[in-house]
Amino acid sequence: MNPAEIDLASEALAPPFIEVRMAVLESLLSRGRPRHYPAGEVIYPAERVSSEMYYLFRGQVKQSILTTNGVEKTLGWVRPGCMFGEALFLTGCPSQASAVAVEDSLVYVFSRRTMEELFVQHPELLYEVARSLSYKVRLLTSHIWVMASEGAADRIGKLLYLLTRDSSDPAPTLQLTHQALADLASVHRVTASQALARMSKEGVLERRRGQITIRRRDLLERFRLG
Repeated sequence: MNPAEIDLASEALAPPFIEVRMAVLESLLSRGRPRHYPAGEVIYPAERVSSEMYYLFRGQVKQSILTTNGVEKTLGWVRPGCMFGEALFLTGCPSQASAVAVEDSLVYVFSRRTMEELFVQHPELLYEVARSLSYKVRLLTSHIWVMASEGAADRIGKLLYLLTRDSSDPAPTLQLTHQALADLASVHRVTASQALARMSKEGVLERRRGQITIRRRDLLERFRLG
């Protein structure tokens, strides 16, 4: 799935995107090692133990896991200006997710020794890392909330609610294909299309090619506590 299919209008509309900018770290890139990753190249695989942190300067990176039946579940896309791999660095445990460049990407890699020095020299960097991790905890909690739904239609409804709940637009539009939505909800594309068709008939949303516009946000509220 092309992450451009989910080019949402703002950070508030984008739980799948990891967009906690690391302003302090951005000023310290000379302390990291630049690495170029062409589209499709694995930055780190699942089960890897790493003592490095990664900063995405250019491009886009997808983080995902494989379910027990071999289906890929997208956790989020890292955008430029953000860090990833913090949990691996801090815990020293094997990664449960993989990170793959989905377009040509320039990543700055920071070793453990370098990061430990930077934490002492720039303690505000610790706050940035904590913010990034807190955002990802919220993101993963949202994934669990969606996946805990008993039916596929509920997953789709909850996901649409999450993607639009913080928007100030009374009729937010998501640049989102049926396949992209299905991948995020871990359901078949046909199932996602059927759920969207039902919601369209109910007046909840309007579908156009590559777009979903929410017309009745109040009707999505039923998924908030579902």
